[in-house]
Amino acid sequence: MKQLFLHIGYPKTGTTTLQKFLTINRDHLREQGFHYAVPVGAIPENHSGISHYYNDKSVGHLPTVRDNLRPLKKDLKQATTDKIIVTYEEFVFEDPARFKKWFKGFDVRPVVYLRDIYSLFMSYKKQMAINGHRMETFSSGPLAFAGHLKQFIKVFGEDACIVRSYNDAKKTGGTIEDFCQALGIRHSDAFRPVEDANTTKSDCAVMFLYQLAYSPIRRDNFWRLLHAVLGIDLKNHDYRCTLVSEDELRLNDRRLAFIQYQAKLLKDPSWIEHSLAKREALARQAPDTDLPAEIQHEIFAQLPPDLQQLVAKASPVPVPSDTSKPFLPPVNNLGSLEKDLLIRLREGFVTANRDLCRSQELARLLNQRLRQKRIFRARAKRTCRSGVQKLTSLLRLLSLPQSGKTPSSPSQQS
Repeated sequence: MKQLFLHIGYPKTGTTTLQKFLTINRDHLREQGFHYAVPVGAIPENHSGISHYYNDKSVGHLPTVRDNLRPLKKDLKQATTDKIIVTYEEFVFEDPARFKKWFKGFDVRPVVYLRDIYSLFMSYKKQMAINGHRMETFSSGPLAFAGHLKQFIKVFGEDACIVRSYNDAKKTGGTIEDFCQALGIRHSDAFRPVEDANTTKSDCAVMFLYQLAYSPIRRDNFWRLLHAVLGIDLKNHDYRCTLVSEDELRLNDRRLAFIQYQAKLLKDPSWIEHSLAKREALARQAPDTDLPAEIQHEIFAQLPPDLQQLVAKASPVPVPSDTSKPFLPPVNNLGSLEKDLLIRLREGFVTANRDLCRSQELARLLNQRLRQKRIFRARAKRTCRSGVQKLTSLLRLLSLPQSGKTPSSPSQQS
């Protein structure tokens, strides 16, 4: 039976970088007896189509995903090696029982990297901030993954799962080298290196976007703003933020139980001590403050004019000419609002984003149909032209004299 290493990922543990490494080194992996399975067609190379296979029931989209899963399943069956690697960052969110059924016929070995919850809180919330989300009201954050992880362990069995420490991997060469070591891959000089896909973003940029997270900015415009802000060089500033709230730093029973569960899976008793030390280090940092006014103005001045208008419209006050006065919404500007109102704001944001995505999908389908219609008309025109040419040629042939003789006139016949 072929072994299938199902890298289920875990948020903020270097999964994207690992995927790039496996993709560009597929030939070298095959030489060592490993097949890195990559779906064909419309599914991205990180296998996100598998997630849609289970979760996306929207009309018009699902058949495309299902059609492209068939080549992936065929690819897995036709792999010439005895060891196969499949990786996707959000496998940890999926129903493991369905995966076990879908990968029936393989010896499935889930691979997961664990990170201490407090550095994960900070990294995850910063990622959410630059994506336009403020997590403190609407999600329990990384702890939500704990239940999914336990389900994977329960379905596949603890002995079948390969559990690694992301914290230790970072100290000893990174996730790529650690992943190769765990699977028995020789990490030689023949492998092409890759850059870290998730480089640390400037805290100045993170806070600028975080303070705008609940402003009435359309999703596509926020993405343009995101790329513009992240492209600004802010290394000369020593401003720091964590985005980890006091509530998230509290050591309640649930968090302690999850830390202990991680230590059990890793078979590392010191994991508990290291996790609590990270908590204390974050607690010693001052609470997050608004981005200094001077930095707000510096970022604003380097934005394109259309994005400047966007930020100015979203700000609660006009952008002042005095660079010592801030204009972004304060960090704690939501404290006096009711939770129901925040939820409605969030639902409105999600609905607007979904409607935008649907509009873009409809526009894409319309363009595709128009393109197909133009192709059909062009083919019909060519077919018609060809038919006319053939008919003309046939008529010419029918009008030609036979045997090289011209037809005789009636007088000549008499």
